[in-house]
Amino acid sequence: MMGKTPWAALALAVLALGLAAPAQGKDLHQAMKEMAADIKAQHQAAGRSNKTPPTQSLGSTKTVSFILPMKAGQGRDSVSQDCLGYTLRCTAVVRGPHNIYSGKVATSEGGKVEFTGKKDGQPLEMTLPTAFWGGTTFSLFMRAQREPFPERAEVALTCSY
Repeated sequence: MMGKTPWAALALAVLALGLAAPAQGKDLHQAMKEMAADIKAQHQAAGRSNKTPPTQSLGSTKTVSFILPMKAGQGRDSVSQDCLGYTLRCTAVVRGPHNIYSGKVATSEGGKVEFTGKKDGQPLEMTLPTAFWGGTTFSLFMRAQREPFPERAEVALTCSY
């Protein structure tokens, strides 16, 4: 009988812990893939051409959240996504953990924002150009300035395009 064996009890305990464990959240790659998919869907819905760069924004906004893994209070990641040449006007907010952060956000198309002394919860405004032909590489480096250094940071990114 299942309830009488120690292995069954252990298996049930492991299953219960797995179901109760908090979700890890999306990483930067998943978040930007979601953003790029929305840009493409809005682009198609607007009946825009895939042969010429956009001349005006789509009038759309999307928010994605992601987790940036950090080691000794430092994290970095980069991802390439096709955003069809739209300029992303974004606001990023570190939701936690509580700390003061510095770092840099950049795109392969020349967008670059460096920041220092940003407390969690403080917005960071940025304009990120993207490529029309092919993918744009988005790079993020972030460092916590105070101990205890976090092992990860949760970031909310809201972009208009």
